[in-house]
Amino acid sequence: MNNVFNFSRFGKYLTYDLRRIRSQYGLSFLIMALMPVVLYVITIIFGLLNMKGWSTPAANTRLVEFFIVTGALLLSFPPSAYGFITEKKAGSSWLMIPASGFEKFLSLVLVSIVLMPLAYAVLYFGSDWILSVADKAYGVSLFTKLFGEDMKIINVSTSGIQGTGVGLYSLYVGFVTTVMTFILGSVIFRKSKVVKTILCIIALSLVFTLIVSFIATHTDPEWWRARFESLFGSETISPDTVIRRVKIFANVVSWGFICLLGLGTFLRIKKIKH
Repeated sequence: MNNVFNFSRFGKYLTYDLRRIRSQYGLSFLIMALMPVVLYVITIIFGLLNMKGWSTPAANTRLVEFFIVTGALLLSFPPSAYGFITEKKAGSSWLMIPASGFEKFLSLVLVSIVLMPLAYAVLYFGSDWILSVADKAYGVSLFTKLFGEDMKIINVSTSGIQGTGVGLYSLYVGFVTTVMTFILGSVIFRKSKVVKTILCIIALSLVFTLIVSFIATHTDPEWWRARFESLFGSETISPDTVIRRVKIFANVVSWGFICLLGLGTFLRIKKIKH
């Protein structure tokens, strides 16, 4: 057991992992996490230069910026933080670090789906909130706009969008799925990691669509309706019960897929050689 996991050894490796990522990706991460401030300053400067007075970013502009920056983070973090594993020199040095494959994988998961998104959310939403408090012309904070006026932190919706708000839980699940997908691509491919991962996603989506289309066109629709009713309920069951079962099913599928991505990453780390 001590060869697989040791708290002291894991703590030292996690500290090393965080310091390494900070030196390699820290500045880029900080810029992206503080983009509300960057956009705010740029908008004010352009407003003053164009004689339009004190201007602040529009709410929709801030919302679009958030999704663009988050997308850039999801695409750039995995290869920047862990893409070196496939490099001969850097990867060989990494393999020689006195920590088990499980400890290295656990550190990767902890950093990628807990610490990194937490730091990003705190810095991004925190800086945006400070601007909304300091400048009334800035409007409501992005957190309020995204997740609703009631500020419900936990929203177990899997539909993503509910009325005027987006479920934080749904956003997090999508974030984790994407980052783990590109981490797997980063430890598998040696070059063009992001492009190849995207091409694989497109290819697998196409194959999955063809399989589903083939099954749907070669089976009896009534059979599918019966299976659906047996799984999610019939007309005698309340709509709330059906919705709850759909949510549970969607969560099982989502986290099952995330676990498969994690398993693939772990096996790659265990078997990688240079």
